[in-house]
Amino acid sequence: WYARQLNRRAQIWRLSDHELDTIPGWFEHQAPVAFKHGAIDATIPPGYLSRDQLLVLLAIKDSFPNRPIYFSMGPYPEQLGLAGYVKRVGLLNKLEPNPIKESPDTVRLPSGFVDVSKSLELWKRYQGPGQVRREGRWPDAPSTNIPLYYALVAQALANALPARGDTLGANAMYEQAKSMVEVLR
Repeated sequence: WYARQLNRRAQIWRLSDHELDTIPGWFEHQAPVAFKHGAIDATIPPGYLSRDQLLVLLAIKDSFPNRPIYFSMGPYPEQLGLAGYVKRVGLLNKLEPNPIKESPDTVRLPSGFVDVSKSLELWKRYQGPGQVRREGRWPDAPSTNIPLYYALVAQALANALPARGDTLGANAMYEQAKSMVEVLR
């Protein structure tokens, strides 16, 4: 029902409700699978693809790049062979229509590419991390890992800023990452 609802609201897939309902719960593939769309030329490692992953691949085919696609932090894009096409922008990973290349604003870290300028802009504009540091705690027990995600963003920026020659900014971001982790203690 969720895919049908999304499709009715946003026309993500070029499929009818009936066609969406026929997508299997999982798909096993014992060899790597090629996924191509525009300049995206990804190889999905052998294993299983879940229904949500199949729907994401179909959404890329049917809607991207006209509709941007973002992934939350985690290995989801890598599981789909898309690591070379995503870069971190703040708390999210943004799918790009072409392979990511390093530049003064895009730095490659072991965890993937980071859009330094946009992530830094979001960090400065968004008041969540600063508020958490001021209060010294996270107010909502069910989402208590949010400060950890903030810390991961700050750490990525701390690791990326030296590539731009900004060691002072890197040190400041490292301290902010530490303060986020201390909130979790």
